[in-house]
Parts: sequence; C-alpha cells; structure tokens
Amino acid sequence: MQRFFYLGLIGLAATTTLMMAPFALTAANAQNYPLLQELELSDDQQDAVQEIFQDFRSDLGDILTDEQQAQFRAVYQELQDVQAAALAIDNLTDSQKEELREALQDIQSDLSEVLTDEQIAELREILQTRRQNRRR
Repeated sequence: MQRFFYLGLIGLAATTTLMMAPFALTAANAQNYPLLQELELSDDQQDAVQEIFQDFRSDLGDILTDEQQAQFRAVYQELQDVQAAALAIDNLTDSQKEELREALQDIQSDLSEVLTDEQIAELREILQTRRQNRRR
C-alpha cells in the first residue's frame, strides 16, 4: 500500500508541483510567480488555479495534523516540490495517505480542465528541467 501511495505521488507531482506555488495567486499578483508567466495563464485560468489551491489547502487542513502540515510546508518552501513535501511527512496513517492521494488526484483533474494541452506539456517540461537541475 505504501509503495502504491508513493508511486501515485510521483505520477501526480509533474502536474502539481508548479501549481502549488500560487497558494496566494490572484490575477493582480501573478507576476510574482514566474512559472505562471511562462505558461501565460489567462485571468480566468489564474482565478481557477487560485480556487483549486484554496480548496487543496483546506483539504490539507482536514487531512493532516498541524505538525504534519508544518513538515509539508517546510519542505515545500525549500524545494517547491509537492512530491518531496508529501514524502517528508512523518507518521501518515493509511487513511491519510489515501485522502492525500485523492486530494492530489482532484488537483490533477481540476487542472486538466483549466489548462490547455500545450500548457500542460510546457508545465511538464519546465518541471522536468528543474528536477534535473536540482539533482546536479
């Protein structure tokens, strides 16, 4: 079960890593998120992404303990990588793992409705490049 959870996170990370950045995204402050500028999101897309991640933050609050949320945030702030942040959380119960996996799947599904195929492809390319650079 644990292996399935981690494999699921790996598959979702390509889509979700970038999109975690705009926790406070609004059309007015999108310039603070260079990756979003690279994707050239419309104002409607920026609003939709903001709503998706407000929902995700709420889900995290329901799924994780305060300590686990702090672990997630600390790793995410350092690496800007949802996968690494999720893997860094200590003592996840099987129920939490399942709920977290479902929340990440919801993000992926929601983003696929908001982003164009070209934006998704560009996002994956950007993330792959960043991961390769971080490994060096």
